[in-house]
Amino acid sequence: MVWLYRLPTGLGRRFAPGRHVWSDDHVPLAVALITGTILFYGASTLRYHGYLWADQICLNVPALCAYPHWVGLAAMVVTIFYLYRQSLNS
Repeated sequence: MVWLYRLPTGLGRRFAPGRHVWSDDHVPLAVALITGTILFYGASTLRYHGYLWADQICLNVPALCAYPHWVGLAAMVVTIFYLYRQSLNS
């Protein structure tokens, strides 16, 4: 990581130790949204193909199974909002 910090372009200053783009509070949110996106895309693809978990997910949450990209869009909106807020603080 030291070599990245010493780059003449200053690129490493954004990734310097102690200066994180994502704080530790937002990592679980990002992981949950990404995992949810993968789960709903998988369930919508495998629905009615003999996978009980996919059928149960689509039965319980039909809107997110029919439109799995909603979870992905929510993940992108949260990420963009957080990065915008971080840019105002720096």
